[in-house]
Amino acid sequence: MATVVTKAVPHVRRGMQSIRYRMRLAESTTCTSAIAVTSVHYQQNRSRGSFWAACGAIPVAALVGGGAAVACTEPEPASEKDEEDFFKIDKSFPAYKRADVAEHCTRESRVWVTYKGGVFDITDFIVNHPGGESKIMLAAGKDIGPFWRVYQQHMNNKLPRELLMGMQVGIVDPSEPKEEFDESDPYSRDPTRHPGLKFHNNKPTNAELPPSLIMDNWITPNSLFFIRHHHPVPDLNYADFTVSLGGLAVKPILLSLKDLRDRFPKSDATVTLQCGGNRRSEFNTVRQTSGISWGFGAISTARYEGVLLRDVLRYSGLLTPEVADSLGVHHVVFKAHDGLQASIPIEKALDPYGDVLLAYTMNGEDLPREHGGPLRVIVPGHVGVRNVKWVTDITVGPREDAHGRPFDASLIVSDRPSRSALKRCGTCRSARENRFCFRSLQSPVISPKLDDE
Repeated sequence: MATVVTKAVPHVRRGMQSIRYRMRLAESTTCTSAIAVTSVHYQQNRSRGSFWAACGAIPVAALVGGGAAVACTEPEPASEKDEEDFFKIDKSFPAYKRADVAEHCTRESRVWVTYKGGVFDITDFIVNHPGGESKIMLAAGKDIGPFWRVYQQHMNNKLPRELLMGMQVGIVDPSEPKEEFDESDPYSRDPTRHPGLKFHNNKPTNAELPPSLIMDNWITPNSLFFIRHHHPVPDLNYADFTVSLGGLAVKPILLSLKDLRDRFPKSDATVTLQCGGNRRSEFNTVRQTSGISWGFGAISTARYEGVLLRDVLRYSGLLTPEVADSLGVHHVVFKAHDGLQASIPIEKALDPYGDVLLAYTMNGEDLPREHGGPLRVIVPGHVGVRNVKWVTDITVGPREDAHGRPFDASLIVSDRPSRSALKRCGTCRSARENRFCFRSLQSPVISPKLDDE
């Protein structure tokens, strides 16, 4: 093991304990060259997680001026059996209910977390957490496991769990009954959600990404993707799932997921989705609005794979926007299994550069039912509600009837409506309806926070 030399600069407030902790992390990682650390300048505060990155297999040119280049290789993740061998819960500690643990979520009450049936007091470690205090406080009073699964560096070596064992203060009460499903409650079969999300409602669930997690990943992990539901989450059989297409000027077809995978070329798109109510809480400080008081976390990015809606429409006989217009086809209406209904203009659906997908994967996994699985529509550049989840029926026609309210949603092309849209507008209230489809993304300031000095 290479010698590690440290020199602390005067304004390092977190002390040598934090430096020693990161040295131990470095020792637990296989490095191909010596690590020369001549100064510690709180780089992990200037660029969150930089030291974690160095020890998590991302090549780092130099940690500090004059230091040797560092190239680290990722250690083998510990298997479940390995963890059983070294991670031991002391059963002699007192037992606590999960509700008791949940009360310990501030420094004043001491910050507790659970893991693998143990209860741990992490209060004194918070200030030394390499990822920053705001990250670790998301787990206060909760199970820390889901957060570690998002930040996989915790699972790549034993040190975090070894440190945690030294903080044990109790065990989770084994007499607590297992969660049972109430069959009379339509929401009882909803998926388990990540505790790091900020929840506005539970029935139906509406939750956003907290500011402290937004900048961690360009691609939002599936478990942290914002949630906007109107009803219970459908539990559909992926193997038997089908979607129908019909309407004006097309031949009716019924396609299974296998048909979509086998009959059409696979396409992908990395898309940022945003709820139409994102940042509504800021509007409320000026003038009260209706609806969920979203912060700026109702926005997430994912890589979707599926088939182009354009290919499916062409397969059914609708070849070009010009042909569609001549036949009186102006909208594509999507109906979801939960009853929600919304449309997009035919110009967007048939645009060769529109990238409208019938998506069946999300970030390399089968589309989770939480986010529309087995199949959802992805419409880049359009407000979240147009990206219909659990889509079962696609209908082309002259008008739409979204949520039972007719309006001409094809009049949406930002500041300059298309000529065909203006021609069809008739007596529609364009100022009101212009907002329903196209949506510009927003750029809120995440750091420093509003109340930071």
